[in-house]
Amino acid sequence: MRISASISTISQNILKSTVNQLDAAGIYAYHLDSIESREIFYFAQKLRAFTTLPFDLHLITTDPVKYWDEIRNAKIEAITLQLENLNYPLFIPKDLQGKVGVAVLSTTHIKRFATYQKTASWILLMMTTPGISGGKFTPDKFANIIKYRQAYKHLPMYVDGGVTHEIAGVLRLFGVEQIVSGSYLFAQESVEKAVELLNTAAPLTWLVKDIMATGTEHFTTSEMTYGVLPSTLFISSKSEISDISHQSQWFTAMEQVLSYAEVNGSAVFINQDMPVSELIHLLKEFEAPSPYFFAVNEQQEITGSLFIQPYKFP
Repeated sequence: MRISASISTISQNILKSTVNQLDAAGIYAYHLDSIESREIFYFAQKLRAFTTLPFDLHLITTDPVKYWDEIRNAKIEAITLQLENLNYPLFIPKDLQGKVGVAVLSTTHIKRFATYQKTASWILLMMTTPGISGGKFTPDKFANIIKYRQAYKHLPMYVDGGVTHEIAGVLRLFGVEQIVSGSYLFAQESVEKAVELLNTAAPLTWLVKDIMATGTEHFTTSEMTYGVLPSTLFISSKSEISDISHQSQWFTAMEQVLSYAEVNGSAVFINQDMPVSELIHLLKEFEAPSPYFFAVNEQQEITGSLFIQPYKFP
């Protein structure tokens, strides 16, 4: 998973030394924030003198047209526009050097993004207030990430806001391609250690039920199939994998929730009380038949869903 370091608030006095540390630590890009301000482009000019890594601009504006020239001049490689602030459909100039994605608040319903799914190059999910450093990511926000992954799986997903190493472990499981990190990078003993933890640490304190999406409103009619699935796996809370008989009452439950057509004739049920760290370890040993997992309780009732598809870079 790639890391974009948020450094827009770093003091000019330590900018060069900070950039040297981040470059050496192996980050992918530098994240810049702007709320209706051109000051960020002056900052980008200073930053460019210290690094050759890509710039990732999150621009919060009602009218991105007035910033295209500055973006061209600064040679910004990636531009993300905040959906809730846009007053009209997204127009991307053909001569723009960088690609453009769309950011959405964690509370924004998945259907509101549909207008931009063909023009946006990625989705950036904001877990905290855009442009404000130091926000907190709470586990209940995993549900919206799952819903966006399920609805727009053809688009790369980025996540910004309060990402710790344990949260990053879950995001890797969901196939999130890139995270934005600011406060966390500088709160550890070194930025090298912070980057290592974000890339490798496993979530040790959560169960499947703590990170799943509940409800079925994010399953759309066009993405469902009503047939009985010919092959099904169940993963117990003790990491035991077994086939499920077609006579199982889970199929009755599944007809209520249905499943995505892309399941390709198979499904995976997983006990909601299984530790997430155990699930990650287990998935390294076998290839799941699909990215769609249904969580079940001890009463064999479907209680939620997961989208599990660790991102694989080419």
